[in-house]
Amino acid sequence: MTAQDVKRYLAELRGHPLESVWIYGGEPFLYPGVLAEVIKISKRKGIAQIGVLTNGYWATSPSAGLRKLSPLKQAGLNAIIISTDGLHAEAVSPDLAINAIRAALKMGFKKVIASVAFIPPRKLSNPINDRSEEIWAKLKGNPHLLLEENPVVFIGRAAQELSDYCQPKKLKAAQKCKPPSYIGGSFDEPQGLEIDPYGWVMICPGFSLGNAQKQPLAKLVEQYGNSGNTLWSIFCSHGPAGLLNLAQEKGYHQRALYASDCHLCYEVRKFLQPYYPEYLAPAGCYNEISRKRQRVR
Repeated sequence: MTAQDVKRYLAELRGHPLESVWIYGGEPFLYPGVLAEVIKISKRKGIAQIGVLTNGYWATSPSAGLRKLSPLKQAGLNAIIISTDGLHAEAVSPDLAINAIRAALKMGFKKVIASVAFIPPRKLSNPINDRSEEIWAKLKGNPHLLLEENPVVFIGRAAQELSDYCQPKKLKAAQKCKPPSYIGGSFDEPQGLEIDPYGWVMICPGFSLGNAQKQPLAKLVEQYGNSGNTLWSIFCSHGPAGLLNLAQEKGYHQRALYASDCHLCYEVRKFLQPYYPEYLAPAGCYNEISRKRQRVR
């Protein structure tokens, strides 16, 4: 996403009260120029909370962490989430994340959160959860740090690669469900939305309400619930159960076991995606290449 995209989106939403803007990816610190500009644009718009989600790879030392964060704080950044756990540790040492956390705390950010992922249930012992528990133990006890447990959601590559670590079970498709915690509210009245770099607007990952590169964002927001998106209407009214019924009419065969309700819903949507590409987008949510398969090849 470009800074100009963000500027346009915020301008289009000027009639709507915005409490916060969060920047995430991917890894936003890979694009420091865009990150800084988006923060400045958000500050000029009077956004109260401007936050970033990062794995902290850039904090190679305590002083490096301060150098990276200082200009961003001056630009208007006032909240930060650092993800560190058994999953991230495969590529980014928890020591770097801890450097980033300490730098953010030292600089006095209004909100500093450490997000630690666990494969549910948390008590389940496996290499990822065991490492996450070690990291959790290192971080707990700091009164100025918000420590959040973040259960893995079995969609995308997580559905392909991590479901073997959990305890699959026979599920009945849910009649209702809630948006992700970072969206908040309900699907009838969501408290937020997310936009991907290509303009896809979502409340639930991989379920598009439209594309802000093709339609004004304000229009997509104002017509929420009355857009003619039949698939979204089914989902809001009947939950994953409604999508499952639709998929079965088209030949989908339900598995015996799923890792979670989200896993069931994701597999159903993956089946339906070729039928509804304009709604089940971006397509990349459904054709992720598994790293396991890459290694096998």
